[in-house]
Amino acid sequence: MENRDHSEIFMRVGRFVIYTLILTFSAQSLFAHEMLISGVYLGKNLYVQNPSCSEQSGFSIKYVYVNGNLKVENPTTSTFELDLSGFAVNTHLEIKIIYGESCAPQLINPQVIKPKDNFNFQRIAALNDSLTWETTGEKGIHKFLVEKRTSNDWLIIQACDGQGFTRNLYSIKLNPTSGVNVFRLKYIDGNGRSWYSPAINYNAEKDAIESGTERFSNKE
Repeated sequence: MENRDHSEIFMRVGRFVIYTLILTFSAQSLFAHEMLISGVYLGKNLYVQNPSCSEQSGFSIKYVYVNGNLKVENPTTSTFELDLSGFAVNTHLEIKIIYGESCAPQLINPQVIKPKDNFNFQRIAALNDSLTWETTGEKGIHKFLVEKRTSNDWLIIQACDGQGFTRNLYSIKLNPTSGVNVFRLKYIDGNGRSWYSPAINYNAEKDAIESGTERFSNKE
């Protein structure tokens, strides 16, 4: 009989603990808000304003995640520095701030994770069944698409990731058809914005034409 009483007590305690956890989780979910910020690490840290909404609730921010990893938990100051120095320069950042009630935090210096639009195709050339190009101003996570002109549209034939340095040189092998082929490049940055290179003609039976060193900025 005594063992039976103990089992019933344990069961009641277990149910109470589970019920308490459910209520706590529900309360946190009910009053939690999210702020999402994307950008690129350019060598500087962010500063975050953390308002105090009321004496009972304390400061607004509960958690700060960067690229899925918890970086800050329950900060107790009205302003704090979000240390990003562990990331390599040009790393794409996804920042999520969890805060309570209705007073939203603010980034004091959001411009430090916003790259300038200074991307350019410096040169593009086709020779010996290869396409080469040179760029400046690449930022963050990005890619290049190689497109070939068809009778009434542009067809993507290859793709490659960008290197992300100040000045970059690329080369890929082509599989041209006999006669004149028309190619161009499309650059897509981490925010989905795109730039096109000028089109270049390549005769598979002769040497190619090379595009000059002028700056191209025909952003889509």
